[in-house]
Amino acid sequence: LSELEEKPTFVYNTWRPFTKNINEKLIMELAKVAADAGMKEFVIDDGWNENYGDWNVDLTKFPNGLKPVFDYIKSLGMKPGLWISIGSASQSSKVFQDHPDWFVLDKNGQPTSLHTENDKERYTACFGTGWYDYIKNILLKRSVGYGLEYMKLDFAVVTSAYTFDHTHSGCYATNHPGHKDHNESLFTNYQRLWQLFDELHEAKP
Repeated sequence: LSELEEKPTFVYNTWRPFTKNINEKLIMELAKVAADAGMKEFVIDDGWNENYGDWNVDLTKFPNGLKPVFDYIKSLGMKPGLWISIGSASQSSKVFQDHPDWFVLDKNGQPTSLHTENDKERYTACFGTGWYDYIKNILLKRSVGYGLEYMKLDFAVVTSAYTFDHTHSGCYATNHPGHKDHNESLFTNYQRLWQLFDELHEAKP
């Protein structure tokens, strides 16, 4: 690596070994060490949020919110990054309670999680519904509003690396605006993701 004229981008991610056990003080300490070690991007992984779906900051862990943390990371010469599972919502989340019609249905017509089978904690959203605009606004708020520059987006929507049953994939709903059946949902969700990336880049190149 020392002989390369153009160095690769080194990224630090908090998931190992801290998993969800993170807070503002820890992040600030890690950011300083990561910058000293030559990292160029610093990603805050799962654990910053109150729940899946609403994507509100856990103020017991980050009492000042995320913007000061992002600003500090940038002051050290790194891009601040954030993990978000953009197709997941906790069953107790406000967004699921208010809009259950935005979520994937399984082959039996029931809400389900495509992230992992038999997941009792969260459901998967369908990008062929109003979820698209909802999650886009959340991502825009974090990037344009708070200065986020890197997104680690968990897209377990069409299927997941943790699922091995091919029938446990896509959305079987027939009343979602973006697709008429299960097969079309497999394409629609990816197509809408590409569109989302384009719109995010346009808003914050």
